[in-house]
Amino acid sequence: MKLNYDCLRDVLLAVEAHEYINNDLKVSELWHSDLLDLPELGFYERKDVTYAAMIAIESGLLLGKFQASNEEIDYLYIMRLTAEGHDFIESIRPELLWEQLRELGENTGIMSISMIKTAAPQLIMRYFSE
Repeated sequence: MKLNYDCLRDVLLAVEAHEYINNDLKVSELWHSDLLDLPELGFYERKDVTYAAMIAIESGLLLGKFQASNEEIDYLYIMRLTAEGHDFIESIRPELLWEQLRELGENTGIMSISMIKTAAPQLIMRYFSE
């Protein structure tokens, strides 16, 4: 299955917006069904949102767990963004920068989390040097 990087970015932004610790210091996890019901992710296919969340967990951008069997997702929950996830989302938050990263991926045929982590700071530096 191909990863939809726009969906990955939007999943991270949606998770960031979720309140994990309230004023009473109670922690609330974001379960799979809750993630799929978020309005900001509603225009993506459910499988793309699920896959993006799974990849984000595997790559260390999100703290969470999932288990999938041959037939279904047994469970998936997200506790929060990791420190690396916060850094990653900050490096791709500006829409203009994200557009440039997508264009770079389209032009080179290379789009990966590691490419984004490498290219985003370079694009930011280029922006400030102009």
